[in-house]
Amino acid sequence: MFKKKYIFLIINNTSDVPIEQLLNKNITIILRIEKKINIENLISFRVRCKKNRVKLFIANDIMLMNKLKADGLYISAWNKSLKARFLDKKRFSIIGACHNYREINIKINQGCRYLLLSRLFKTNYKFKKGFL
Repeated sequence: MFKKKYIFLIINNTSDVPIEQLLNKNITIILRIEKKINIENLISFRVRCKKNRVKLFIANDIMLMNKLKADGLYISAWNKSLKARFLDKKRFSIIGACHNYREINIKINQGCRYLLLSRLFKTNYKFKKGFL
């Protein structure tokens, strides 16, 4: 039996989420940065997250995670680097995304504390045929 202990929101833009209106405090926001973003906006977003007890994880960017003093690092499935394995994990957690058993082993080797499993069941997506 699985229990929903955590809820993860993956966002690309900080203006997408009204943090003050989130009712569940077990929410973790994963911020993917696709293009250059104003660092002042990110810092104010981090302050709002901290004020409302919402955890903030930064996707695939260790330097930005340290600069924002984020709660953790999110490592996407395509990221195979083992750099995160050697970081001091007392200050933050690492979440890894994986799509198959091989990627699960890679994420364990990267030192991920949590794993986000994708495509647990068979789907009819055109380009996403595999599932766990």
